[in-house]
Amino acid sequence: MDKNEFLNYRIKQESIIYSKSSINDPLASLVSVQFNITELCNRTCEFCPRIDSTVYPNKNLHMTVNTVDNITKDLNSINYIGRISLSGFGEPLLAKNFINIIKTVKKNLPNSIIDANTNGDHLGVEIINELYSAGIDILYVNLYDGPEQLEYFTDMFKNIKKDKYIFRPHWKNHDSSYNLILNNRGGTINNVITGVIQRPLKQQCYLPFSRAMIDYNGDLLLCSNDWSRKYIIGSLLETHIKDLWLCDRLKDIRVKLANYNRNTMPCNICNTNGTLTGKQSYNILMKYYEDTNQL
Repeated sequence: MDKNEFLNYRIKQESIIYSKSSINDPLASLVSVQFNITELCNRTCEFCPRIDSTVYPNKNLHMTVNTVDNITKDLNSINYIGRISLSGFGEPLLAKNFINIIKTVKKNLPNSIIDANTNGDHLGVEIINELYSAGIDILYVNLYDGPEQLEYFTDMFKNIKKDKYIFRPHWKNHDSSYNLILNNRGGTINNVITGVIQRPLKQQCYLPFSRAMIDYNGDLLLCSNDWSRKYIIGSLLETHIKDLWLCDRLKDIRVKLANYNRNTMPCNICNTNGTLTGKQSYNILMKYYEDTNQL
């Protein structure tokens, strides 16, 4: 699966979610919730901030099951049916209580698709069976080392249904961009691989309109590219997700982004093309702001 195939796959996922929701409900804009369940990773890829440990060091920090339980119960209360991704800034298989986190999400949000991205280094037949038994729906296995991994993981997943996993080739010589749509992670990486910007892009971004990024401590971040936590919306352990998703702090930056204004940190140093998905969420929220005289 190449990067464009995967993008189309994501667009199709979102279309299905939108089709089940009301366009007149501003909360229908939220189609993806990502949980940063651990701050540990066992790899240092050059397109990731972890390539420089002085910029982004490993930290033994993990999301608790209680945090996941509280937030997913709040999501259930707003009838959330979108995607749940248990992949954030680290390797999910290094997270404490990963199995119990999956079970908790499945219990509270039985109608959501639960997925996780892994580098596969800690996978084995036993852990794979445990993950699916706990309730995970899809595993994305990122193959960084070479084509020989395809045979290795194909054998490992031979008893798992084909629609329950996707292998994503990301080894260096497979594609000049690692078969990824690369960006500089909110300005935390500045190299020839991810790109460097000299001034804010005059470009819209739909990411804060459609996706929620939840940090290990329950904070709602601006988006999954804000690795430096420059724009924290608030704590979901203190405020219901409905109120944070529709709060003035998020509205203010959304309206700026709608007007091609990326002058707010971290958007001013970010080169993400945030218009590849999420246009319907953008339309839903901009209509809501207009109808409620918030523009």
